[in-house]
Amino acid sequence: ITAQKREENLQDVPIAVAAFSAEQLDAKGIDDPKALAINTPGMVYNQLAGYSIIYMRGVGSDAFIPSADGSVATYIDGIYYPFNHGLAQSFGAVERVEVLKGPQGTLFGRNSTGGAINVVTGKPSFSGASTEIQASYASYDQLYTRVHTNLPLTDTLAFSVSGLYNTEEPYYDLIPSPTRSSQDDDVSRGFRAKARWNPTEAFDIVYAHTYTALQGSSPQRLIGRDIKPAAIAIDPTTREQPEYKDGSEFNVFFTGRTRVDVIDAKVELPWLDLRLLLADQDIVTDATADYDGTNGNIASFHARNQISRVKTAELQLISNGDSWGAEWLKWIGGIYYIDSRAGYDPLYFGVEANVLARTAPLPDGVSDLIRGALDTAGLTELGIPGVDDGAELYLRGLLGTESTAFFTQATADINEWMALTLGGRYQTETRELLASSTGVKDPFSDRELIRLLNFPLDSADSSNFSPKVTLDFKPWDDQLLYLSYTKGFKSGTFNIINIYQANSPFIEPETVQTYELGYKADLLDGSMRFNAAAFFNKIKNVQVQTISLTSGGAVRFETAGGAEIKGAEFDLTWEVLPDTAPGLVFVASAMYLDGEYTDYTNGTGFGLGGLFVQGLDFTGNETLRTPEYTGTVGVNYSFELGSGVLELSTEMYFNSGYFFTAQNKDSVAEDSYQLVNARISYLYDPWQLRVTAFGKNINKAKYHNQMFENDFSTWKTLAPPDYYGLRFNWSF
Repeated sequence: ITAQKREENLQDVPIAVAAFSAEQLDAKGIDDPKALAINTPGMVYNQLAGYSIIYMRGVGSDAFIPSADGSVATYIDGIYYPFNHGLAQSFGAVERVEVLKGPQGTLFGRNSTGGAINVVTGKPSFSGASTEIQASYASYDQLYTRVHTNLPLTDTLAFSVSGLYNTEEPYYDLIPSPTRSSQDDDVSRGFRAKARWNPTEAFDIVYAHTYTALQGSSPQRLIGRDIKPAAIAIDPTTREQPEYKDGSEFNVFFTGRTRVDVIDAKVELPWLDLRLLLADQDIVTDATADYDGTNGNIASFHARNQISRVKTAELQLISNGDSWGAEWLKWIGGIYYIDSRAGYDPLYFGVEANVLARTAPLPDGVSDLIRGALDTAGLTELGIPGVDDGAELYLRGLLGTESTAFFTQATADINEWMALTLGGRYQTETRELLASSTGVKDPFSDRELIRLLNFPLDSADSSNFSPKVTLDFKPWDDQLLYLSYTKGFKSGTFNIINIYQANSPFIEPETVQTYELGYKADLLDGSMRFNAAAFFNKIKNVQVQTISLTSGGAVRFETAGGAEIKGAEFDLTWEVLPDTAPGLVFVASAMYLDGEYTDYTNGTGFGLGGLFVQGLDFTGNETLRTPEYTGTVGVNYSFELGSGVLELSTEMYFNSGYFFTAQNKDSVAEDSYQLVNARISYLYDPWQLRVTAFGKNINKAKYHNQMFENDFSTWKTLAPPDYYGLRFNWSF
């Protein structure tokens, strides 16, 4: 693995890591990040409005807007992907995936308070031409295809191309209405092309171009349940939507494209190695969402031009075998730079009659200004409704980020069985609110008809030093014991969308201090691998998202003063009968978590009658998405049969449940649930062809992709039910 920016054995790294090779990913049917959660206890992976919401050990971010960083950072080939829009797309052809638990505040490009997902794709190889093809068909007309080809042209120049095309019908049935008679299939497609030049053993450079495109209705599906009086008062026909049924009057959709260009150059010098990583990312999405989530046409969002443009650069200096003290000292240092611009340009917000008057009345004079603008444009004479009868607002919100960080980490062997690791990252950053305004949309074009409010723009500078100290011991062969202290940091931010209320003060950065005791061992002559860890997280300035029109900006951030989370985990892989039945493997992993807010005295939520309430005290409440118990047990048995290998496997995942909001209401609580998956596969060696029949959630468990309370209902979108399929893998 490369959890410390150099290739090392998993069991020698004093970090809690769940690693999956390409073979393990295929065997377990992990084809996108969502599936990692059931194989990584303590990890919760939800989706909301097309965003991936990831929590690790109770630390995460429920943000689904582009003005905030995730607490669990995602890296692909060393490149940081700062915005979680679309990260649930399929992995494509990868070499391995590493899930790093706990703050990664030293070595990885941006500080993260919860952990990191490190996806590694292979470089073009000079060993010969090869091709891998995967295709699967499953319930809901789910068709997944993936192709990877490696082509060496000379002894020093090689190319590789990976492509994917996935399509499936929504697993939610549509309830037809006069305004909506169909829903789009979900389609994702893309490719990654790499060119590698390796003229000498000391110089290696890779250029990679990645393009992905996603479209469909499922990412934006917000199913409203627990209907509130405000919705019924506006539209008396509003009703709760049934399970696995979508009765929204609003035609939701999502389209998005991502382009990433990367240069990865490495030079081996006599005393150190140099690595330069340059990346340019461009993400553009167009999405609509039904804000109320009901069958009533009450309020909706249309992110017409949601953008994320990111440039990063990283220079690493890495010790090698010829460095001074190489026999007892390993080190790395470097500089990291990021420049990004993200937000809505624009976001349309449509509201029907009396919505603003009942839920979020505009300041004095603004209603008259809207009505006057419509009169001036002659729109009222054409029957275009005024604000009393509804309006479509034109909102702009853009956030700029520029940050530079200097980092270093060194591991020194004190003696043959003890080592000390010291590291740190110093970061400076400027966040700038580039645009924040409210206007009225021209009903005949995509442009702004008139500007109503220009909110004050602002900027904030911050700096942070995140240290790391680890002491590890190897008292016995094949066993590692470590004790570590790590600090993580997540940038502060601004609320970029403000409908009628001026921007709140700068949302302070979030910091996490983690103490961890870990143990790793290969036991019973290597037939058992057992890893365990206990940890304590102390979090300051916890960034929490809230949703309400009366908050002034629909989706906004607030800060909890502090939280504490403690827990313990283990994972076990055991070849039960290595002599008599070497193909029989038992796996088990589990995590215990206990998290609560230690200081949260100015929270917001919803009270009696569904009214938005401020100044609530959530101190002592359970932290978000912190299940007390999660665990996975599985059995795998493979044996030779004819000219190949037959493999049987099954696994069960358990989650004790958790809260989706800090208010800890029963209406936003996930109940405990279990998932059971099963697979049977046959690998025909002469052709290197594997055929796998699989079933996921075969016990038909009901659990949720997301829950979130708003002014009119509670979004409760169920995760996919049981489905079955057949998959083919062919290598040649």
